[in-house]
Amino acid sequence: MKRRSYLKGVFGLGTAFILSPVACDTKGDELTPIEMERLIAAMADSILPETDTPGAIQAGVPTFITETWQHYLSEKNKEAFLNGLIRTESYSRDSYSRSFSQCPMDVRINILTYLESKETYRFAILNKIRNRFFGPSFIGLFKQLTVQGYCTSHAGATKALRYDAVPGHYESCVLMAENTRSWATK
Repeated sequence: MKRRSYLKGVFGLGTAFILSPVACDTKGDELTPIEMERLIAAMADSILPETDTPGAIQAGVPTFITETWQHYLSEKNKEAFLNGLIRTESYSRDSYSRSFSQCPMDVRINILTYLESKETYRFAILNKIRNRFFGPSFIGLFKQLTVQGYCTSHAGATKALRYDAVPGHYESCVLMAENTRSWATK
């Protein structure tokens, strides 16, 4: 009996996801490669802007995201990623009458926050189930690729994180002082 109720729950969750606006088909809209490049750069810059350390653009994160998307994601995730880019641009044009890359930083952050709130459920278990069956959300995947690209870039590893190619002898527990950067070679 437990199996039946479990299957009903999974079926109901899947149906709810498919009927939700997150899963809507966006094939009517198209982005040119230049628009995609600008959109990816603007989104990465919104997530990791330049401060006293280099930002995502200076670290080459947009190129990393594009290469990862084109060559290393599964077909299902590639399509979800493209649909997420199209959804982001469409929402920006519909709500703010301009392209995402032309919006000021506070508007970009509002757009990303809104899209993330639409892609996540209130209960963490539902997010885990969705990730397991349908893959990660677009904004979650984009954030993950942005941070991964930044931390593995030369600028991110040497200027934002502490990098020591040959750290010397092993110490299992090291106390870190206040306001110390994290290690790049974790």
